[in-house]
Amino acid sequence: MKFYIFLIAIILIFTNGAYSLDFDKDRFREGIPNSLLDGFITSISHNENNIYVGSWDGIFIYDIKNKKWKSGSDYRGDSPLFITALHIADSNEIYIGTSYSENSGLYKLENNLITKIVIEEDKSMNITSIYKLKDKLYVGTFGNGLYIKENGNFKKSEVKGKFFTSISGIGDKIYAATKYKGIYYIRDNDDIEVIDEHSSNIPNNSVSNVCFRDSNEIWIGTWGGASRVKNEKWTTFFKYEKQLLNSNVKCITYDKNSVYLGTDKGISIYNNNENFVNISLDKYPLPSNNILSLCKTENYLWVGTDKGLIKIGNTK
Repeated sequence: MKFYIFLIAIILIFTNGAYSLDFDKDRFREGIPNSLLDGFITSISHNENNIYVGSWDGIFIYDIKNKKWKSGSDYRGDSPLFITALHIADSNEIYIGTSYSENSGLYKLENNLITKIVIEEDKSMNITSIYKLKDKLYVGTFGNGLYIKENGNFKKSEVKGKFFTSISGIGDKIYAATKYKGIYYIRDNDDIEVIDEHSSNIPNNSVSNVCFRDSNEIWIGTWGGASRVKNEKWTTFFKYEKQLLNSNVKCITYDKNSVYLGTDKGISIYNNNENFVNISLDKYPLPSNNILSLCKTENYLWVGTDKGLIKIGNTK
């Protein structure tokens, strides 16, 4: 698709002053491997050293300091494909979830070695969400429920949901989101509270993403809109109120100025002045409106779509 717009700067007004994203199409793709430019990008995460990108073609890692990309084949051990989840436990412990193949399951990248972690013997699982909090590793599957690893062993959680989409935690809080049954709030003593349409103001029980901005603010993306819970106060956002581009919110990330919500119609950006700015293909040169993953670093908003990866730079 040819774009007639090559340089656009969108100015967003935030509490801390003017802020802008650079929509130069050429810089969108600068330095990104060809296999990611048109790939199916499901997950993006980062630490101080690297950007980790999960795609149908495997894992790709960008060395921030040396400005160099590596792929899974550059590491020893396994080279998993069809990645559907990434989690950085620490700078040297990266968990990878894969789906839709005979080798689907949980992998770990540690000391430049990728190895598969067995959850249940002789059982392939579609891993859709991973989170490590303190000494417990939470692994959500699509169809087989939720598993928790503690003291070296996995056990299956007693939660009734089978189809998990996202896990996030902070302090002693773990939120495990599901496709059909809302969110399970799992306390440190393993007590479980269900957060759904009956018990809360969540707009839909089909939850795609949960994201803690801090200990007092959590964002929830669902098939029917997004919610912010700040200091226990619920605020919900919808498409029909001209807030979101679309109510199907697939992914969420944030920085100190704003929250970025990926939908299947583009990106909606919520700023600290409680205003929305929307970015979609009809005005900006995105590879696709179907936003599958987002990650905000100091200098870039990394955007994963069903038609490739781009990075949108800051101009401030």
